[in-house]
Amino acid sequence: VLELSEGWELDMPLVYDWEYVSDTARTANVDRRTLTDCTKAFCRQVEFHGYKPMVYFNTSQARYLLHLEELTEFDFWIAQYQPGLDFAYRVDFWQYTGEGAVPGISVPVDINLWLEQLGVVKKITHNIQYAAKNQQGFWWHFLCCFDGKTVI
Repeated sequence: VLELSEGWELDMPLVYDWEYVSDTARTANVDRRTLTDCTKAFCRQVEFHGYKPMVYFNTSQARYLLHLEELTEFDFWIAQYQPGLDFAYRVDFWQYTGEGAVPGISVPVDINLWLEQLGVVKKITHNIQYAAKNQQGFWWHFLCCFDGKTVI
């Protein structure tokens, strides 16, 4: 991630997004302590290199797989699919649905809100995260921001 980001001036954070793949994946049995430590290590390296880190997780991961109380120095991005945000920690991004519709994209997309610490929506109206599988089988995540006129 740091090599790919080198030389770029980023407006948004570099996000640590650990995802469950399958019961047979090498990461299937990662325990809470290890995942929290890996998350901290990623975020600290990102900071060390002058970028802003963020931690992405869903409510199940927050409850069972991370010691969130040890990660509060970093920004949080939560996937919580319900009408209102109900979470015990400060959240900077809220992914509130995986069934969003965007003109020009033929499949359902995740829809997120970028929140300030007081819960005010930042300047963007929508941001859409979607994934594309590359030739080596890795998933790359892209965040496209729409302000009503341009794609950032």
